[in-house]
Amino acid sequence: STAGNPSSNMPSGWTRNPSSGTNEAKWSYGQISGNAGPTDEPSFPYIMAINLGGTYGSSLNTNLYSPTYSLPANSSAMFVMDHWACFENNWDGGGIFISINGGSWTYWDPGNNFYDTPSIAYTYTSIPQGSNYFGAVHCTTSGATYTVSTTAFESKEASLASYAGDDVRFRFHGGADSIWN
Repeated sequence: STAGNPSSNMPSGWTRNPSSGTNEAKWSYGQISGNAGPTDEPSFPYIMAINLGGTYGSSLNTNLYSPTYSLPANSSAMFVMDHWACFENNWDGGGIFISINGGSWTYWDPGNNFYDTPSIAYTYTSIPQGSNYFGAVHCTTSGATYTVSTTAFESKEASLASYAGDDVRFRFHGGADSIWN
């Protein structure tokens, strides 16, 4: 038998907002095609990313929603993802929100240096001011210019044991101001 190409449609249960528009303004599912960061997907053949072929856009406000995960009681589930980010420090960034049992979205910081950048200074990103976040993690930035320091993805893990017996859903957020990005 032979294997065919995997589907390039959004994976089952995952949604995004906005779902249309330019690639630099939304989450996409596919293969990396640009030279603005990493060149290989850690989860071959596809990944979720904001603009698979370049940088993110100004006034970015985009969300990627996971399916709902029902965590068994007394479980020791883990949140695991591979991550790479290059945002304008203090102004732009990414973060994760959580909804428990269908409740409202709350900014999620599991501690243990899960986020690489301390204390976002501005709230253009919807991330609460002063929160740790994904910022200029794999690059150095100065205004509208940046230099990539590494193209390697970084593995992130966090315990979900405190949510055992709950239904959880994650919202991955990317946001930016309208000036530099």
